[in-house]
Amino acid sequence: MISASKINTMRNFLLLFLSLITGCQAYSEVKGCRDGWVEFTCKYPEPNETYKNITVGLPWGPIRSNKTDVWENKGRFSLYHDTKNKKLNVNIRRLQHNDSGKYQCMFQGSKRETVKLQLEDGCQAHSEVKGCTDGEENINKTKKNECQEPFIQTAYRTANTTISCGYKGNSTVSKFYCKDNGYICENIVSTRSSLRSNGTFTLTESNSSFTMSISNVSSQHAGVYWCGVERNGGCNRAALRNITLKVEDTITNFRRSPMIGQNFTYWCDYSKEQPDNQIKFICKGEDPSICEPLVTTKQNTGRFSMKDNKEMKNITITVRDVTSEDTGTYWCGAKTSSTTRSNPFFHRFVMTVGCQAYSEVKGCRDGWVEFTCKYPEPNETYKNITVGLPWGPIRSNKTDVWENKGRFSLYHDTKNKKLNVNIRRLQHNDSGKYQCMFQGSKRETVKLQLEDGCQAHSEVKGCTDGEENINKTKKNECQEPFIQTVYRTANTTISCGYKGNSEVKFFCRDNGSICENIVSTRSSLRSNGTFTLTESNSSFTMSISNVSSQHAGVYWCGVERKGGCNRAALRNITLKVEDIITNFRRSPMIGQNFTYWCDYSGQPDNQIKFICKGEDPSICEPLVTTKQNTGRFSMEDDKEKRNITITVRDVTSEDTGTYWCGAKTSDTTRSNPFFHRLVMTAGELSDYFMVCNLTPVQIVGGMNMI
Repeated sequence: MISASKINTMRNFLLLFLSLITGCQAYSEVKGCRDGWVEFTCKYPEPNETYKNITVGLPWGPIRSNKTDVWENKGRFSLYHDTKNKKLNVNIRRLQHNDSGKYQCMFQGSKRETVKLQLEDGCQAHSEVKGCTDGEENINKTKKNECQEPFIQTAYRTANTTISCGYKGNSTVSKFYCKDNGYICENIVSTRSSLRSNGTFTLTESNSSFTMSISNVSSQHAGVYWCGVERNGGCNRAALRNITLKVEDTITNFRRSPMIGQNFTYWCDYSKEQPDNQIKFICKGEDPSICEPLVTTKQNTGRFSMKDNKEMKNITITVRDVTSEDTGTYWCGAKTSSTTRSNPFFHRFVMTVGCQAYSEVKGCRDGWVEFTCKYPEPNETYKNITVGLPWGPIRSNKTDVWENKGRFSLYHDTKNKKLNVNIRRLQHNDSGKYQCMFQGSKRETVKLQLEDGCQAHSEVKGCTDGEENINKTKKNECQEPFIQTVYRTANTTISCGYKGNSEVKFFCRDNGSICENIVSTRSSLRSNGTFTLTESNSSFTMSISNVSSQHAGVYWCGVERKGGCNRAALRNITLKVEDIITNFRRSPMIGQNFTYWCDYSGQPDNQIKFICKGEDPSICEPLVTTKQNTGRFSMEDDKEKRNITITVRDVTSEDTGTYWCGAKTSDTTRSNPFFHRLVMTAGELSDYFMVCNLTPVQIVGGMNMI
C-alpha cells in the first residue's frame, strides 16, 4: 500500500511538472512597483475542462470573472477570461502598499493557483524590488533596483523623440513599452523579435536600459506610456516606469540657407517663464530628447558660440566658417534641474547649406564635371532656369528629370531647390564662367578650370605620359583612361590615384548621359555587397566580387568637393569581362612535387610571365616569374611552343588556393593579360584515394596533371 502522504507528494510533483510544460507555475511570485500595475496569468488546471466562472481571491476578499473573451473592469482590477488560450489574465492598477499578498485563482472543484504579489514603494537598501522616488540617479543603482520615478516628456510635432527605461536585468526577461488606455496597457513594442519595431515605434536595448523611439511625432502620440518587463515566459508582467508624453506644436520653426565659408548668426528667444540661471544649449539632430549639445552658454568652443542676453531673454548663436556638414536640424533649449521632466526647447532651426555664390570647379580633359546652383530664395518657385555658357545660353524647361542637351545635361530638382549641371567629354574651350540665371536677374556664377596635360605648375593635371605620374603631387589628379580585363566569377579591383583626404571620393558607372554613383566614401555608400570602396593615403579602389558579364562597361572615379556642390571625374576605366580563360582544378598530395603547364598563344614571347595567387588577379602579387625563379615555385618558358612549365616542390596545405598565369604588359593603359586559372586543393594521401580513386601508380607518376 502507498501511504496518503506519498500520494500527495507524487500528486504535487505531477502538478508542478505539468505546470512547467503547459503553463505557469502552480505557485509563483509577481514583483510590482507602487503606483504602477502588474498583470499575471492563471492557466486552466485541466486544459480539457470548460470553466464558466473563475474566482480570484484577493487579500481582502474575492472577485469573480463572469464574462469570457473580453476585459471586465472591477475598480482597479481587470479580468480577462481567455477561453481560446485556456487562461485567466488578472490586471491590477495603481498599486498600493496593501496590495501585497497572496492571490488565488479558484477553478471549479476547488482547484487553485496561487500568486504572491511583492510590492515596494521606496528605495530601501535591501528590498528585492525598489520604487525610487529620490532622483533619476537611482534608476540603475543596483540590478534589483527596477522601479523608477514617473517622467513627463515634451515632444514636438513632426520631430522624433525617445523615451528611456533603466534596467539591468538579464536576457531571459522580455522588455516592453505599452500605452495606457485607462484600464489596461496595450503593447506597442517588445524585445520579442517580431515586435521590436512597427515603423513609427522602435525599441532598442543596451546593458543598462531600453528605449523606445517615436518618429514623426503627432498629437495622436500624446498620452501615458509604461515601460516594463515580462517574466516567467509571459506568465506575469509588471510596469517599471510611467512616462507622460506631451506633444507641442508651439515651438518656433524657421529655415535658413547660409553659404559655404560664411559666418552665420541667428537668434533664439526663450520665454519669460524660463529661469535666467538655466544653462542654454544648441544641439543637432532630428530627436531633441537624445541630441548632444554642440555648445552651451557656459562653454563656448569651436566654430559654434552662444551669448545669452538675460534682460532680453534672447540668445545669439554664431556659426563660423559654415561647411556642408553643418546642414541639419538644430534645437535651442535649456538644461532643467528636474529629474522628472525633459529639457524644454524654444526653437527648431533647419539649416540648408548652399554653394558659394561664386565658386570654382576643376575638371579633366575628356572627363566630366557636375556642379550645383542652389535657389537664391528657398521659398520661391522657379519654373525656368537659364544657364549661361561661355558661348551662349541653354534653358531648363523640365523639372525633376534629366534633360540632355548635347554634351550638357540639366536636372531641375524642385524638392531640394537646386539645378544640377553636367558637362561631358570636356574640351579645352569649355573652360570659363557659367551662370545660373533665376527669375528677377538673380545669378550664381561657377568658374570651370580645365587642364589637359601634365604641366609642371598646373593646378589640375591630365597625365598622358605614364602611370607613374598619377600621384606625382597632391594636385596631379587627372589620370589616363584605363582598360581592365576581368574574368567571369573572379574578383577584380579598379584603382584611382588621389592624395587628397578632405574630399568625398566615389566610383560611378556611365549610362551614356550621366554617371550613376555606385560607392562613395560617404559612410552609407562604401559597400553594397558586390562593390566595396577602400581608400589609402595615395589612392582609393573599388573591388567587384563574383564578376559577371553584367559588370562590363565604363566606370569613372572622381571626387566631390564643397559639400556636394560640385564633383569631377578623374579617370575613365573601361571594364571588359572575358569568359575564355582556361580553367582547371588539381588536387596534388601534401609533400608531392607538382607540375602543370600554361599556354600563352597569341602573346609576345618577350613579355615576363608570372604566377600569382588569390581570387583577384588584378591585385595578386607574383610568386615567381620567368625572370626570377626562387623558393618552391619555378617557371620555365618554352618560347617556341609558347608554353610555360610551372613546378611546385614539396606541396603544403597552405598551397591550396587559386593561381593565375599571366604576363606583365608594358602598356600603362591596360591591365596585365592572364591565360590560365588553376584551383589547387592540397590533400593527404588518404584523401587522395577517397576523392580521386587513383591507383598508387597514378599517384607516384602523377607529375603530368593536365
